[in-house]
Amino acid sequence: SLYVNGYHESAPLVTEAPIVVVTLQPNERTRPSHFNVTFTIDNLAFTPNLQNLNSPEYTTASGNIISSLNNLYQNSKIKETFTNCELVSFSPANQGSSKVETQCSFKNNLTTPEIDKVTAYNEFRDNTAKISALGPYALNKNSLYVNGYQELGTTTTPTISLPLVREGDLLFELNFT
Repeated sequence: SLYVNGYHESAPLVTEAPIVVVTLQPNERTRPSHFNVTFTIDNLAFTPNLQNLNSPEYTTASGNIISSLNNLYQNSKIKETFTNCELVSFSPANQGSSKVETQCSFKNNLTTPEIDKVTAYNEFRDNTAKISALGPYALNKNSLYVNGYQELGTTTTPTISLPLVREGDLLFELNFT
């Protein structure tokens, strides 16, 4: 305190605003999307070696498949958001072929459209000649699933043409019992 000839000025009261800690929730749109992409390769015979991470068969097949998948999505309409694909597993499928399970990741941000399982499915389909070939591999066209999503095949409705009725034709009804 300072006094000059008995005069004293009190110090102004200074208060600081309290520090408030705010925890922001991550924006769902900025989290990466991960999709389980599963398909069957008809010309890759399943053997137990495909489940052994150290076998030459596993190393070769997984490298080829992941390289082909990465190329597929890196050259697709959604290439800006694509991050990478990883092999999850090989398992036996029908008639000795191999079921392949992979996980493909896409980054989401506010400047690009959000990727969903249907978009990831459509890009795979459109870049594999309608789910028939991935690199050197022949695919089973009915085996693609992306996060459980599979496009239903188109069904054809039979067309029945009725005979032309002309003047003078006799109309009758025929019943069988």
